[in-house]
Amino acid sequence: MHIRGSDRARLATESDYSTLLRPIFRRIEGKFSRAEPREHALGYLQGLLASSGQQNSRKAIVQAKDASSDGKRRLLTTSRWDEDGMRDEVRDFVTERLANPQGILVISEDGFVKKGDHSVGVDRQYCPGKRRVENCQLGVFLVYADGHGAAAIIDRELFLPRNWCDARDRRRSAAVPTDVPFRPKDELAGLMVGRSLDAGVQAGWVVSRLPYGGSHALRAELERRGMPYVLAVAPEDLPDVPPAGGPTASGFERRLLRHAGADDGGDQPYLCFVPAGTDPARLEHALRCAGEAGRHLRSAREEAGLDRYEGRVWRAWYRHMTLAMAAHAGLVVARTRPAGRRRPVRQAGVSGERTLRTCPRPSAEAGGSRSAGPPLQAGAAR
Repeated sequence: MHIRGSDRARLATESDYSTLLRPIFRRIEGKFSRAEPREHALGYLQGLLASSGQQNSRKAIVQAKDASSDGKRRLLTTSRWDEDGMRDEVRDFVTERLANPQGILVISEDGFVKKGDHSVGVDRQYCPGKRRVENCQLGVFLVYADGHGAAAIIDRELFLPRNWCDARDRRRSAAVPTDVPFRPKDELAGLMVGRSLDAGVQAGWVVSRLPYGGSHALRAELERRGMPYVLAVAPEDLPDVPPAGGPTASGFERRLLRHAGADDGGDQPYLCFVPAGTDPARLEHALRCAGEAGRHLRSAREEAGLDRYEGRVWRAWYRHMTLAMAAHAGLVVARTRPAGRRRPVRQAGVSGERTLRTCPRPSAEAGGSRSAGPPLQAGAAR
């Protein structure tokens, strides 16, 4: 899902990314009650797509059209808009356009290296991208993969280390809400998976190649929902009695799968909960899709500025991540769906199906969507 530099330049020259962003922005613009932050948001999205991997968000902000840097900073901190509502719209946009009953919810992580210790959640902790301990923030992400090579981030949570949770002064300086408790990463993952399933997201699997399988609470909740899973587990967290593969009363069976890819070069154990008689090839396919999550996170970094921000406070982190998710979702969907193709979408609590229009597939010459009208303006009619 990577745009070459030459294609990126042609995209910016042709339409300032407005054609590519039109479908996703029309989906999220209703989260802004005033025109000014709505215009700043559009400029921010365009700046994220236009900026290179070496630029930070301040430079991306300067590049954005018709909006001040001060206004863009307010967008991340004091402007009134609903970042969680936008998160839900991005999730629904992605999962409707990539809808697949056998879609895969992938639990993943990404680290954001920081020099100081004032940015919210910064600590000495393992950074997945660097594969070593770094001074970094750690985000837990939920990626939706359609099983055919397309995937995008649909949820995000910042991991707040316990030493942050117990430090009132640090919490206050980073504007961490007083009702935010310490939550281990597996609990954050469970919150995101639960939100998606409660919203009616079509998915056949929950998969992680990170050792989230050691969480009994996460496994129990997925089993309660009848949701198949393939979750990596640290060797020390393996159950004393490995799953025997016998069917449960619900028609599922628990398995222990060993798959190449452990950090030491050996086999990584996975705890599985699958319908009885599931072909092992389906588990292997789900794991391959999960293994691509890191690539999709890198794409969100390089092409949509996931890591290009300077905000130190709690809300700024969530707002930037949500806007970057929206920008990346626009890229992914534009490249994935042929013109005119419709996908059935299941809604929570609705037995029927509805069809949705999809945005055109980007032309090979431009690297982006074919022009479907005038450049997008903030506040454009739906």
